[in-house]
Amino acid sequence: MVSEKTKKILQHVSLAGVLLFIMLSLSQTIGLGRTGFDSTNVLQQFFFYTGPAVGFLLGILLFFIAELYISKGDNLYGDSVSFASPGESPAPTKLVPRGQFRLFLLSVIIFFIFGLYLVYTKQTFADVATLGKQQFTVLDSIIFSSALVPAAENLGAAFVWALSLFFIRSLCRRKNLSKNSFMIIAVFFAPVIFGLFGLFNHLLRYGNSDVALLYVIMFWAIGGIITVLSGSFIPFWILHLSNNLFVDLSKYYTNDIILVFTIASIIGIIIIYALLYLRRNKKEVT
Repeated sequence: MVSEKTKKILQHVSLAGVLLFIMLSLSQTIGLGRTGFDSTNVLQQFFFYTGPAVGFLLGILLFFIAELYISKGDNLYGDSVSFASPGESPAPTKLVPRGQFRLFLLSVIIFFIFGLYLVYTKQTFADVATLGKQQFTVLDSIIFSSALVPAAENLGAAFVWALSLFFIRSLCRRKNLSKNSFMIIAVFFAPVIFGLFGLFNHLLRYGNSDVALLYVIMFWAIGGIITVLSGSFIPFWILHLSNNLFVDLSKYYTNDIILVFTIASIIGIIIIYALLYLRRNKKEVT
């Protein structure tokens, strides 16, 4: 019988493995297979994003393991670092599905619809720099950028948040604060920490535009709220990926092509979701 701690470790390691595959294997395959790495600039971009991201991912896992084995106050505050613990404290809701793949499918459905709305209203939180667009085809460049940038940038924010949660829990344990107090503190600080992270990591690109920086802060603050309320890395990652993807698509393809692509994707994912989960729930009820 697998223990609860082992299950949680496996959940975190599984998500980490998926992220490593997408960031490293997928982007590396595009870079090598489509000769994008012939450009020193593209190769430098690859290492610029993947190097820190792997370090951040390792740090997240270390903080989670530390929380997992700290027993004082664990019944009150839990051990989640908001990475692979959907619906667990400090997440204040039980409406979030516990299964990571289920949460992934729901996130794609919701944020693809959101991304389509952004395209047709001509609204974005910030412009997106598509990596390697001079060396790849348009499609190759979009895949390379989408696989690499959102996951890598979000892992940085997730690491800072895991560190913050570690100190927030330590403070709550020392002060013997209630679970509700812990959750309120976490929910308050999450958008602040994510917003500041987004600001400092985009000052070089958007430093000459206060409006662009304001949108960046808003986007990352919303990401912090989503992360702490869901207890998972997945929803904000998919939101970030969707925003970047649809901004890129709108630069190179017509709205009609984007509409067909998005609707087909959403319908396909809804069918998969229904087959995997809705039918199962119906059987359980009967």
